[in-house]
Amino acid sequence: MRFFFIFLIFLFTNCSSKNCGELRFDKAQKITYLGDELYSGDCSSFFFTGELESNQSYVKGKDHGEWTYFYINGKVQVQGKFDKGKKIGEWKYFHKNGNLFKHHFYSKNGDRMGVWKEYNKDGVLIDE
Repeated sequence: MRFFFIFLIFLFTNCSSKNCGELRFDKAQKITYLGDELYSGDCSSFFFTGELESNQSYVKGKDHGEWTYFYINGKVQVQGKFDKGKKIGEWKYFHKNGNLFKHHFYSKNGDRMGVWKEYNKDGVLIDE
């Protein structure tokens, strides 16, 4: 899990495209800037090989809307939705082979809800 958060921080600080330029993530405030302004808009990042790595959206500097991260092989790694900085609804995490790894749910307030599940690489439920 620690690797995943480091991965997210790396994405936030290295996200760039023709539409959003160079973004900067302030870890303390959990806010994304374009220059000195809070960023609103969409952003895509790419692996050094050119394949799509992620699609993200922001509103007034906060994570907002659908977010998707990909493995370099093109398969989805993480998929979920933010509402003004809070994870909401269903979040899915996948193994590199495409099988479901984790399945989480968040309330509209960003609180953990329901049963969280974890699966091994073969798709067998290993934790609830």
